[in-house]
Amino acid sequence: MLFVVVVCPACKRVQVAEARTARPSCRACGKPFELTSRKAFYQGEDADEARRVAAKVALQVGGAGIEAVAESAAASERERVASLEDVVRALSRRAEFTAEDVTDELRRLRVTSTAERVVEALRRENRLYEPRSGRFRWVSSLDA
Repeated sequence: MLFVVVVCPACKRVQVAEARTARPSCRACGKPFELTSRKAFYQGEDADEARRVAAKVALQVGGAGIEAVAESAAASERERVASLEDVVRALSRRAEFTAEDVTDELRRLRVTSTAERVVEALRRENRLYEPRSGRFRWVSSLDA
């Protein structure tokens, strides 16, 4: 099965669709769209990789909107953009870390997101908690 990561033209949500479906419906707003008319951020047979790319694109887009990503597509392709999982993998060796550690790792991996977005995404996934103000710990151990 072939998976494609695209953005819904109606609600601008990033999602994974099956390539065999020419006119899928958006999982967020329900509106159908032509798959061939959308820019594919990923196309391949690995569903896990498609989900990682979708998360990376959604993290990259953040509050700026997909238009900002489209405008800077040429620059983005020249720059290595790591996924949230790359940041997690790098920080998972630490028992405790700060937002500054996240910022340093984002800079090292050349991720265009902010530490606040990464921390918020990890909180939503229940992967970390804040035992003291500005100090974060993992909820469970992660494979590096």
